[in-house]
Amino acid sequence: MNGTEYSSEVAERPTQYIVQWLVCLFGLVGNALVLYIYLRKRAKAPSETFIIVTALLDFSMNLASMLFTVVRIFNYGPVILQFCISSNAVFDLINTSSSLLVCAMTVNRYIAICRPHSYSEVFTAGRVNRLLLLTAALGVASCTPSVTNCFIYFTLAGQRFKPEGSDTDLVKLAWVGIRITLLLVATALMAVLYYRVAVTIVHKRRAAAAATA
Repeated sequence: MNGTEYSSEVAERPTQYIVQWLVCLFGLVGNALVLYIYLRKRAKAPSETFIIVTALLDFSMNLASMLFTVVRIFNYGPVILQFCISSNAVFDLINTSSSLLVCAMTVNRYIAICRPHSYSEVFTAGRVNRLLLLTAALGVASCTPSVTNCFIYFTLAGQRFKPEGSDTDLVKLAWVGIRITLLLVATALMAVLYYRVAVTIVHKRRAAAAATA
């Protein structure tokens, strides 16, 4: 796809890109307010650290979406490979990191509500920082399939890694597999832990009601 095709695509669907920009703009403002409020606090709890990093990732996602939309509108042929690599790397990094952080926040809330006596021991400042570093490392690793796909497509004239006699693109299949697996794991973890949180809250309320009866 060359720059002319990108421009014609935008010209045919201007409303889509206008709406996308407006959504991203609201996202930028909302996450900027979150960052402003929480960064002003000197003492930050682990849950607040997760909120700050998540807001920063969301802010970056909205900003990147706006910038890459501009690139699509004013694209030049020689930078197609660079656009493919940069856009896929940024979006994969942010999406994976955000998913992992949501899982971490879920565990954080579960322990805070269901295991309050062990909360300070589990979520120390050092462990939170290591968890954030691990999240970033896994986010970078998740970029590998899509970036590899860009190199293969643009440098090898559209070739793909396919088994003999099959049309299956192995690199793309790996990328899709990573995204689906991460989504399923995050969804399952959130469902189980938030269920436990809800059960714990109900039991505490019943116990409080029985004590005052």
